[in-house]
Amino acid sequence: MIGRGTRLDPKTGKFSFQILDFVGLCKRMEDNGKGTLKENSKVVKAGKPKPKVAGPINPKGEYFLIDNADPAHLIQWVEIHGNTIVIKDNIPIEEAKRIFEEELNKSKEPVIVDLKEKAQQADYQPTEEELAKFIEWLSLPNTFMDEGHLQKMYDYPEGSAWDFLLHAMGKKKIPTPKERIEKNYLSYIYTYDFTDEQIVILKKIKEVFASNIASKRTIDEKAIFGNPIYERLIGTYDSINKKVDGKFNIVINDLKNTFGGRAIT
Repeated sequence: MIGRGTRLDPKTGKFSFQILDFVGLCKRMEDNGKGTLKENSKVVKAGKPKPKVAGPINPKGEYFLIDNADPAHLIQWVEIHGNTIVIKDNIPIEEAKRIFEEELNKSKEPVIVDLKEKAQQADYQPTEEELAKFIEWLSLPNTFMDEGHLQKMYDYPEGSAWDFLLHAMGKKKIPTPKERIEKNYLSYIYTYDFTDEQIVILKKIKEVFASNIASKRTIDEKAIFGNPIYERLIGTYDSINKKVDGKFNIVINDLKNTFGGRAIT
């Protein structure tokens, strides 16, 4: 079992494992349970350049990709010069946040200075042209980022480039996934005429969603009712379905869409 556990898989984020010894085998085998300490890290570096197919438009010259071995924690930097694509590196998300916020706050580029001044105005909404210039600035050294990078870095898929600029300047806080769930949950239950008993059930389901999304795990009906812990907390499928008038599948899909289908489909 320990041998199986040590088969780490960076692509799914498996960098560690845990052995539960219910019969005291480790003690009988004089195993201290600690093993040999080793830093839990993986450095991803460029390999030998390999030509790739670039889709409908083939870049001129040879280029290659650096696989993102840990997409949950790494951001892939991409540099584009005309028809040339260069994958700069994979960097930790927290490091990417630091670079973005630091470069934004110290930038003396006229476009960025102008946007930062306008961001001081309450409820200012930038024009599409201003946002396009900001996104263009993002793609230049020393950031090599785009709006998608920012959405992943701050775990806010519905966020706009302007949201992240305001957050970096301390003008607007990006809500956490749990905060967004709480807000959307209240909006959802006020939209429909649920009974008190149904609201109690929905609150329990909401907690399951919050727990899974915070841990970046997927969730669906099978995950809920195939887990004895969840079933004990919430109830059986049949009992819940009866309490929501046989419409549990509709309710659960509504909740998925309300809480953010991308993270929990």
